[in-house]
Amino acid sequence: MIRLPKECLFILTILLVSFSNVKLYSQDSEYPNNLDLGIRFETDIPSTVKINGVFGVSAQVYLEANSSTIPAGEWVEAKIELTDPDGIILDSYVQVWNGFDSATDGWLEEDPARSPNMVLFQLPWSQASKWGAGKQWKISIHVDAPSVETNMTNNFASQTFNVVVPDLELEVSGVAATNPINGEDTTNYIPNTNYTVTGTVRNVGEVMTQAGVYIPVVAQLRKRSGDYFGDI
Repeated sequence: MIRLPKECLFILTILLVSFSNVKLYSQDSEYPNNLDLGIRFETDIPSTVKINGVFGVSAQVYLEANSSTIPAGEWVEAKIELTDPDGIILDSYVQVWNGFDSATDGWLEEDPARSPNMVLFQLPWSQASKWGAGKQWKISIHVDAPSVETNMTNNFASQTFNVVVPDLELEVSGVAATNPINGEDTTNYIPNTNYTVTGTVRNVGEVMTQAGVYIPVVAQLRKRSGDYFGDI
């Protein structure tokens, strides 16, 4: 039989009590241990968006079935991002919750009174310069939960869309030279005189051009040799 001094017995008793307290705290803690938080589009975004147009994104954060809840004091953050074809973020919206359970309203909404259950975005005129065949813009949604998240595959989703821009069509209806002798117009080529070009510009697209922005139309007289057009 091993005899221990009283001092050693006192220290050993303190250690046992400390470990017991740690174990009890671990059992009573409400920290989530099977958390599966997700985010999803509730409706698809439009397949095409007009330049300078406004469109809505309807998305919701949710708890999967049998998931633990998130107690108050743990913050959940969800974000919506609008990116251009080059991956540059044009606009974003962030929403946070203090705790999250099955009764929490998980809709992302910037102005619930005017546009409930959605966030509105506008595609600026400056994006028209990036338009091109096959180019697409993207809406991404993701949610960040505490580090004990057990499934990250449902924490991100994205959808793409095309952009519609004005489509101008130019039609030339006539070219005439001014006869320097009698001042009348003629379709014959005459050197050292003025030429008049008539035609029509039409917007055959689905979007109007930007208000207050003038579009220049330039007429050039070039020397033609077969199918080759030379200098002005």
